[in-house]
Amino acid sequence: MCYSSVTYVVAIAFLFMMGFLFLFLLEEYTRFAQSELLVIAFFKAFWIPVLLVVPTITSSVFAGRLENGTFASLRVLPLRLSAIVLGNWWVVYGYYMTLWTMALFFPWITQKIFPEVAQQMPFFPLSYALGGWSFIALSGGFFIAMGLFASSLMRSSLVAGTLTFVFLLAHFLSAEGLRQWEALRGSSFGSHFLSPDYYGVFLQMEDFCRGIVDTRVVVFYLAGTIFFLFLVHLMLNRHPI
Repeated sequence: MCYSSVTYVVAIAFLFMMGFLFLFLLEEYTRFAQSELLVIAFFKAFWIPVLLVVPTITSSVFAGRLENGTFASLRVLPLRLSAIVLGNWWVVYGYYMTLWTMALFFPWITQKIFPEVAQQMPFFPLSYALGGWSFIALSGGFFIAMGLFASSLMRSSLVAGTLTFVFLLAHFLSAEGLRQWEALRGSSFGSHFLSPDYYGVFLQMEDFCRGIVDTRVVVFYLAGTIFFLFLVHLMLNRHPI
């Protein structure tokens, strides 16, 4: 990876963020009865670290190399451009999933240190945790590909990170935008593929936590990942060797 010390800074910041979020939710759930399981509330807040982490770890992958001129040197190597794109995506995606896997240890550590807390309330059922982690893995590839696309468009890492943030925020708010549009029109779009329930990221996460897997959602994120990687390939192919 091309992040060096930034990699460790992002990892520490991510773990502190998720640890604070988990402790905050744990305190709220021990003080007041909640209608939603703690594990669902924890995973539904995934968009907060995504908005901060994904732009940081993807912005300099190609934009930084285009800015300092090292991408031309990389193209001289006997490597296909597709291998360069997929290799960078895989490394960043692996790092992203490593962070989320480490975050899942917070419930286990809490259960070991404070077993009385885990006995007082429904804690982290394994099936729910695996469902939430599966959605993180599925959507993560899409988010990373989106970030790499923004990085391939710009020669400035700062601008690429900002553009990635805008892309991600638009994706998270798209369902609410569609819902407001339907309210203004007074009718629905009449299509499942344009339904706010289909595009609603938070509803998708809740469904996965409960073991409800919509194949349309799986196809959407897999196809979106391939589509953005294809766009990255097209953009980088335009740069001279």
